[in-house]
Amino acid sequence: MTVLRFFQQTLIGFIKDLPTNTSTLFHKFTTDSQRTNLFPNLNYSGLFYGIVNLLDVFPLLQSGQKDIGQEIIATLKSLYFFLDRDCIDQLPYLIASQIGILPSELNKKLVSFLADCILPYSMSNEANGELSVPCILMLVLQQYGDPTLHTYIVESLMAHRSNVYNDIIAVIAKGTSEARVAAANLLFHYWPLMNPSILHRKPIQYKVHAWAPPTCEYGTCTNPSVKITYDPAVCAKYGNTSPPMRICKGCQNLMESDQPTFYICQPMPASNSTICQNKGCESTNRFAVGTCFSEDCIRSHQHVPLRLCQECFTHLHANINPTNHIRQDRKMCAWETIIERDMIEAIVKLLKETSCQLEGTEGEGKRPKWLRQLEGGQSLGRDIDSMADEKRMLSRYGIWLMAAMCPPSIEAPTHAVGYMMSMVFQWFTTTALLPNDSMGSSLEQLKTDFASEWVNQAINNHYDTFVLTLMPHVPEYAQVGGVWDKFCSRKDQLKEGLSKLLALMPYDVISFPTWNQVIPQWLKCISDEIDDEDFSELKILLCKIFEPDLCPLPFETEKVFEFILTRLMNGTYEEILDALDWLHMILTMFQGCLSRLSTVTLSSTQNENDLEENPGPLAIQVVMISIVSQQMKLNENNHQDSQTYPTQTEEHTCQNPETDQYSDCVRCQQAAFLYQIINNIAEELCPKDEVKIEFNASDRDNWLNDLQMTDSGTTPSHISNVTSPRNPSLHGTINSPQVAGVEQPLIQAQRGSFQYLTANVQEEIANDEFVGLLPTEEIETATAQATTLTETDVGRETCQIVTATLFESLKGTPLQPRENSKIEFWNTSVGRFRFSLDQLPAQLRLIYSLLQNIENEVDPDVQYFLLSTMKYLCLHCEALSNARREHRGFLIWVQENLLISKLWTLLRSDYAQVGQLAVPLLIHAITLPCGEEVFWNTVNHDFTSEKWEVRFKAVERVYVLAHLMVEAPVKANKLLQTSLSCAFSHLIVSVNDPNAAVAQRTLLALRALPSKCLNLMNLCLEAQFDSCILDRPLIISRVYLLTAVVPEENILTWEFFINRFETLAVEAQLKFQSNETGFVQGLIFK
Repeated sequence: MTVLRFFQQTLIGFIKDLPTNTSTLFHKFTTDSQRTNLFPNLNYSGLFYGIVNLLDVFPLLQSGQKDIGQEIIATLKSLYFFLDRDCIDQLPYLIASQIGILPSELNKKLVSFLADCILPYSMSNEANGELSVPCILMLVLQQYGDPTLHTYIVESLMAHRSNVYNDIIAVIAKGTSEARVAAANLLFHYWPLMNPSILHRKPIQYKVHAWAPPTCEYGTCTNPSVKITYDPAVCAKYGNTSPPMRICKGCQNLMESDQPTFYICQPMPASNSTICQNKGCESTNRFAVGTCFSEDCIRSHQHVPLRLCQECFTHLHANINPTNHIRQDRKMCAWETIIERDMIEAIVKLLKETSCQLEGTEGEGKRPKWLRQLEGGQSLGRDIDSMADEKRMLSRYGIWLMAAMCPPSIEAPTHAVGYMMSMVFQWFTTTALLPNDSMGSSLEQLKTDFASEWVNQAINNHYDTFVLTLMPHVPEYAQVGGVWDKFCSRKDQLKEGLSKLLALMPYDVISFPTWNQVIPQWLKCISDEIDDEDFSELKILLCKIFEPDLCPLPFETEKVFEFILTRLMNGTYEEILDALDWLHMILTMFQGCLSRLSTVTLSSTQNENDLEENPGPLAIQVVMISIVSQQMKLNENNHQDSQTYPTQTEEHTCQNPETDQYSDCVRCQQAAFLYQIINNIAEELCPKDEVKIEFNASDRDNWLNDLQMTDSGTTPSHISNVTSPRNPSLHGTINSPQVAGVEQPLIQAQRGSFQYLTANVQEEIANDEFVGLLPTEEIETATAQATTLTETDVGRETCQIVTATLFESLKGTPLQPRENSKIEFWNTSVGRFRFSLDQLPAQLRLIYSLLQNIENEVDPDVQYFLLSTMKYLCLHCEALSNARREHRGFLIWVQENLLISKLWTLLRSDYAQVGQLAVPLLIHAITLPCGEEVFWNTVNHDFTSEKWEVRFKAVERVYVLAHLMVEAPVKANKLLQTSLSCAFSHLIVSVNDPNAAVAQRTLLALRALPSKCLNLMNLCLEAQFDSCILDRPLIISRVYLLTAVVPEENILTWEFFINRFETLAVEAQLKFQSNETGFVQGLIFK
């Protein structure tokens, strides 16, 4: 450090001895001998290279780096005037490269030394300093720790040379990613484009900051400097430095110098004005297009560079030599200009920046951003980039530059348009799957506002280039971005090409002629160049491309495959072969994709980031059901069997107090969407009109007889040893070709309970079982051993039926034992039924699945859509009504185990929309076989429960049933009236429940029912009164109690007895003659 100070003082001594009139030599470098004759002829270059060697080992210094760095800068400032041209050409880069190596406290001094001294001095006609300006800018801008350094270096350059716009474009085109962030922001800050969305853009992470004026160097003064002097004597005497020296206005008056001083351009504001700042501007379009840094223009603007509109910019400099006024403006179009190549490359690099950032974070996308920042990037071996989001959004500047500076006009070079177009398509592909956040929305808006318009204009003027860019074999100038920037296989190249095509389809840029040219080439390339084992990588993309609902095309759906039809109908022999190969390939891919879905392994649903959206456990089901729904709308007559999808159980988060109940539960939201789509499908397929709920009395009396007569060999389901409480004497036998004479005593059965006894099987020769007779045939007979069947064996006995077969075909062929098919038995209260769910019709299987899933769905919206689907199946398609005969066993089992019990639990008062659908379904279920008995048992079980909570719920459910039941089917159906009377009777008597909560709930429910519902309840009680003599005292007491609860309603009136007087009198007379005392007798005669 002492040696550096020695050289510094020695050099300053040389400068102090220079004549005062030599100050102009410090402005620009010159090789004139006049300059070299002013100081001693010493080895100044040796000192320069010595400092260079010192800077090479500077990072190895253990202490005193800041002080040594200050002395190096001071020594270089004292030395630069004595260096030759070769050293001067190296000096700007040498100083700029030390930013980031010297201590950060010295960065401002380094930039100030560059901007005020070295760069202006080296940018002369006899030196090559201007050639290093883009490199200097890149080195300064990539150190984005202090944005004020960026504005300082840029505005200093703008004050000393024109066309800084070209230098910043060169930095964007050829600089580093870090420098590109600052350069793009500064470019649109100082040269804004006249578009509201661009002018009012929101900063992401990088913000432009105005620089502060350096302090005065006169002695110990710390005031902001406003002027600069080049007088060597003054600089050496008062600043102990070489020219130039910054001074404030007060210190200027203290100096004793006859040399002129120059004003320093003051900082431009961070919110740079886009309006003309000329006070006398009268232009109609005052949008600022340029900036003047000449003192003549900025003197009245407090020496702040002046922003001017186009008219003022031209008028104020009309009679002035352009070299006298340093002005900054930009070209209106880049074509056929000096910046054409750099501008194109800058646009491509900006678009690449977003693509590279998004591709590079695919592995980190599932990790929370806050967790990655806490880890500091140590797990990835690198630091977290604080400008990551800014880099991802750099493509917006590329799109804006492309739209403004490189319009795809007819005069535009074809290769340049194709080069940018290919990169734009790559950008479309990369940003297609962005999340719907602020970043994704902003980039998506760019596509619709700028990119799509540019692409459409390029299609109009360069259609052939557009088509070539979409082909599988892209031209060399279009091989940019993505797989073309790295070593990839041909399969990866085709995969990315298909992804580009897929990403462009939603924006209506692929017309029908383009489709007919591009798609055949792609299919031919895939069939010729891709092996069969690699088809799986491309089949999903092809399926998406050919799916009109996922990727709508701007022409009719029927024309999607017209290119195949054209070749099959009018093509040559080779074209027909190609078309057939394409069809085979597409169908093979589609079949393989569908078959693979059933084996897909779902990933774990636990997400480390609670703020990121969970795809949910039903994602595949939702998407596939949605596709099926849309396909059925397009192909109403081509309904296919459903596919098996992977399932996964996930617990609900509805009860989590930190969430918004059902709205934040992924399981509920996806289930609601899933069942809504299923409901839409059912609505599309089912009849529009709802059937009337009726009950067939003859079917009620004879359905057990039909079951007993069902042949087990011809129907898929049957029942054995069935006895009904409605017909206790009914019993039957089941005969087979080998077993006959099955006798069984009468089964003593009570309501809903049966007992199976043993059966004896007698041995008998089955003479009626034989094969076709021939003259030389011998008839083989079969015998059956006597066996005792236990209770558990009934319904499980098996036998083999020998069918009529030609005897010659059996000669010499040993009989192969037949495997017993899997038989499934389902126990009910009326017997054991045999049927298989796989053999049931699709509508019954769907009903079974829906009923099984009711308990798993707690969201009322999900229950609503589920019941709505059930309503379409049961009340519109009559699925359960049609199952009375052929699938009666399934119907009875569902009635007893699923249907009525599940619907009974869905009668809720808190969500009336669910009960509104459950009531008609429950009424319909009552009219089906065993429905009345199951309903009676369910109601009795709940109302007679020892738990008051169960009785409380039962009161609520009957209240909902009474409030929402439809009047027409109940009035027209005596069975419904008598069945519902049980529930209403229990509801009324619950007023006297020993639990106060149940009694109070019942009282409030009865008083809340409207008159219409009360009259309908009374109608049901009257029906039970007329149909059952034993229940009449009970019914009268219930009606009387109801009258007491709601005295304002006319429920129990004399009209009730007048209409039944004759019947009651005859009944009372008969009981009186038989010396029996009954309720009616006492009521009439007493």
